Amino acid sequence: MTPIFSGTTTTYSAVVASTVTSATITPIVADATATLKVNGIAQSSGVVSAAISLTPGLNSIPVVVTAQDGVTVKTYTINVIRAGVDGGGALTVSPQTAIAGATGQTFTFTYTAAIGGMGGGEIDITVSSLGTVGSVTSNVGTASLANGVIKVTGVTLAGGESATITWNNATVVAATGAKTVSATQKAIVGGTLKSLAAAASVAVSKAPGATTVAGTNIAGTTATLNGTVNDNGAATTVTFEYGLTTGYGTAVAATTNGSITANAGSKAAAVNLTGLNCGGVTYNYRVVATNSIGTTNGANMVFKTGTACPPVITTPTVSAAVGMATFTFQSDFTATGYFTLLPGATATCGTAIQTKARTGCRTQGSTTLRFAPAYRQHPGQLYRS
Repeated sequence: MTPIFSGTTTTYSAVVASTVTSATITPIVADATATLKVNGIAQSSGVVSAAISLTPGLNSIPVVVTAQDGVTVKTYTINVIRAGVDGGGALTVSPQTAIAGATGQTFTFTYTAAIGGMGGGEIDITVSSLGTVGSVTSNVGTASLANGVIKVTGVTLAGGESATITWNNATVVAATGAKTVSATQKAIVGGTLKSLAAAASVAVSKAPGATTVAGTNIAGTTATLNGTVNDNGAATTVTFEYGLTTGYGTAVAATTNGSITANAGSKAAAVNLTGLNCGGVTYNYRVVATNSIGTTNGANMVFKTGTACPPVITTPTVSAAVGMATFTFQSDFTATGYFTLLPGATATCGTAIQTKARTGCRTQGSTTLRFAPAYRQHPGQLYRS
């Protein structure tokens, strides 16, 4: 190349294709008594310089001219921009998660040029899958955002060098789920946009959905609590709260779908309760779902336990007297107490003398069974008659 400098112009720029790997310069001085150097090497006027290697991107080649007096020096610069290889590179994004519907979020994209690099080219990052508003900055080139596409122009990167592009004050309007942001690169000379080898993914989620569902299998002291939960894009845990008031007081993990994986969608959750107060007691309950974004409480619902209560039977107490042993049971309902007699033994229940095995007496409240010495008791159970 033969640049001509005149007047105050001291810089000359040229763009070459990515296939051009070197350049030569033929400098000519106006004053034959002046001396010059090209890229730090002494050079004669009108003679072609040695080949100068070009790397992808900007290559600045100094041409220094010294006047006959040996004191006056003027430096000229030849900028040779070698275009990069079209369509190379890789893209990453941080963070890799986003909150659906949230505003003021910040994403950082890192574009790393392939071996060929790029000289004065353009990087386009399509973010419309997440949102379309916000502002952008870049450590190289000039960044702008329009219609969900971030454009960075005037990018010069050597192979392996990176551009850091920041999307500020973003509003995520995407629904929950995995979203892809893709990047393309355009070389400055004769390039066309090509997709990168790998796109970046952002997982969009929000606080889970939780709906309390009517209880089932309700009895005297037991019940099944039910609910429906949507994870909304993030791993979710499910619990139930219940108690005699809307303050609840007790929380238990769901035994059906207590842990829901991300993007599993809507799932039915449940837990079986025992040890409740019988006799038509009213309980309040709700389903509660929690993921990394937040916690959602289902609406309050109520159920009443069954009016019939199961029997309460105490462990028998035993007392002994001459020729007799006494067993006393306590029952809260009319029941039959069974016992087994050894051969030849007798027992009394009230005034009746029992001589047969597995005979019983009906009772409610305190029941006394008196046995003659040769006896053994059946496993001490009372049965509703």
